[in-house]
Amino acid sequence: MAKNNIPMTKFVSDTVNQVLVHPHQTEFGYSDGIENDLLQTLQMAQDLSTTSEELSQEIRSWPTEYHLSPERANLLRHLGFTKSDIILELGSGCGAITRYLGESGAKVTAVEGNLARARCTSERCRDLDNVRVYCSDFQLIDWGMQKYDYVLLIGVLEYAPMFFSSPDPMDACLKMALSLLKPNGKLVIAIENRLGLKYFLGASEDHEGKPYVGIEDLYHNNSVKTFGKHELTELLENAGFKSVKFQYPFPDYKLPQLILTEKALEQAAFKPEDIIRRLLPRDYHRKYNTTFSYELAWSALAKNKLIADFANSFLVIASPANIKDDQRLLGLLYSQKRKKSLQVKTRFTQNMKGITVEKSLMYPDHDQPKTNIQLRLGVAKYVSGDHVGHLLYKAYLQEETATFIRLLTLWLRYLSRKGLQGSKQRLGNSVMKPSYYDCIPDNLILAGNTVVYIDNEWQYTQNYTFKIQVIRGLYQFQNHHALSKPFFTSTVTLPNYIVTTLSKFEVVIDDTDFQNFLKTEAQFYDHVYGESWKQKNISILNIIKRLLFGKVKNEQN
Repeated sequence: MAKNNIPMTKFVSDTVNQVLVHPHQTEFGYSDGIENDLLQTLQMAQDLSTTSEELSQEIRSWPTEYHLSPERANLLRHLGFTKSDIILELGSGCGAITRYLGESGAKVTAVEGNLARARCTSERCRDLDNVRVYCSDFQLIDWGMQKYDYVLLIGVLEYAPMFFSSPDPMDACLKMALSLLKPNGKLVIAIENRLGLKYFLGASEDHEGKPYVGIEDLYHNNSVKTFGKHELTELLENAGFKSVKFQYPFPDYKLPQLILTEKALEQAAFKPEDIIRRLLPRDYHRKYNTTFSYELAWSALAKNKLIADFANSFLVIASPANIKDDQRLLGLLYSQKRKKSLQVKTRFTQNMKGITVEKSLMYPDHDQPKTNIQLRLGVAKYVSGDHVGHLLYKAYLQEETATFIRLLTLWLRYLSRKGLQGSKQRLGNSVMKPSYYDCIPDNLILAGNTVVYIDNEWQYTQNYTFKIQVIRGLYQFQNHHALSKPFFTSTVTLPNYIVTTLSKFEVVIDDTDFQNFLKTEAQFYDHVYGESWKQKNISILNIIKRLLFGKVKNEQN
C-alpha cells in the first residue's frame, strides 16, 4: 500500500460543506467550468430531488442539462436498489446519479476526485443522511475490508487512462472495482460505444469533440478512450468478471428515454427498431449534417442482428458471480417531456402468452388534471408489424406515389370505418370518437393485411372533426420525419399539401379547418406540457404555424 493511501475515516472536513477530503488531495484536472455556478444554484434550491422542477428550470446549457435533467435517473430506475444495498459510486460528478441512489434508501458512498464537483454532489444530497461524499483520487484510498453490493462507474471508465498510473489503466480500474465487490456484487458501467450509429452519421466523439475519432481509432495514449461491445466484454472478462450482461440505453446513456435488454434483441416478434428510430441522437458539441437516415438505418441493422453493436451507449452489469436477471423484461420507455402528473413509463415484457405493453404513471401521487384531454393507461398486447408512418416515409424518399397514396388510403379508411361517431354522410365534418385523437400514421401497424391502432395514449372528449384529425395526422407525419418538402412536389406549403392530398379522397379542407386544428392542438400542448412548451426552445405552436402558413422547413421539435 502506498504511503498516501489512507482510510476514509482519516479524511478531513471541507471548509465549504460536508465533503470529506483526502488530506493529500491535489488538483484533479477535470471540470465543466460551471461547478461554482452550479453549487450556488444547488445551495439556493429548495427542491433537490431527482425530479425537481425547480432545478429543471435552471437548465441553460448542455452542462447544466447533464447535471440537472431528471432523465439522468432513467439509466438506473429498473435496477431496483433497496435500503439494504450498500453502494459505491466512483466518479460522482455533480451528484445527479448520486441523488437518485440516495433516494432509493441505499447506503451510498460517493467518491469524486474534483473538489468543486464533490461539493456539488454533497449539496445535491444535503438532506439525505444515507449519502456520504468523499473527495479523493480512487488510488489514494485504503479501502480496508469494506465490500459493496454495487460499484458504479457511470461515464468514468473511459477516463482511466488519464488518471490510473498503470501500464494497463483500464484493467487496473476494473480490477480495483472487482476487489471492492461482495462475492455476488455487481459492477454497473455506463459508457459510449465508439461504434455507435450516431458516430458513423458524423456526430462528434463525446470527449474529443471531433467526428470519427473512435471509429478511426485515433485516441491518444493516456487520453480518454471508449470501446465497442466485443472490446468491452473482453476487458471485463480479462479483469476477472465471470458474468457480463449488456443493456442498451437510447438515444444514449446520458439522457436515456429507452432501456433495452439483451432479451429484447432476441425476440423475433419484438421490433425495438421501431422505438429506437424515434429517439433522435444529439451531438453535445455542435450541430452536424447527417450523412444518411438514422431512422431508416435501424431496420437494416435489426435484420442483421446488429442493434447491440451499433447502439450509441452501453449499460453493463458485470459480476464475479453468475447474474440472475429478469428474463421477462424486454425494455422500458420513459415519456418525460410533459407535465410531471402526465409522465408515463411503458414496460415491455415477455410471458407465456406473448409480449405485453404496460403504461403506468411515473408519479402516481400526482393527480391528473381534469380536462377534456385524458391520459389512457393500462396493459395491452404488443402488435408486431410495420409502422404505417415508417412505410410512408420510405415511400416519400423513394418517390413512390402509388405506395404513398395506398398507405394514406389505409389510414383514412381506418379512421372512417373505426373512428367516427354517428352519421358518416358528410365525412369531413363527422365527429371523431374521443379515443382516436392519437390515430395518426405513426401509431398504426400494418400486420399482414390488417391495420391495428397502437399507442392509444390520449382521449379527447371535446368534439373534433374528421378533418381536424386528418390535418393532425399529416402535420405530425411531416414534422416527425423532418421532411424538407411535402410529398406532392407541386405544392410548397403544408396546407396546400393537405388540401391536395385530401382532394384525392373527396374531402374539402379550408382555412377554417386549419384554424380549428391550431386551437385544438394548442389546447392539447397546453394540457400536456404546460407553459414550459411555449418558453423553451422554439414554441411548438410557432412550429405548427410555420409549417402550416409558411415554407415547410427541415425542422424538428
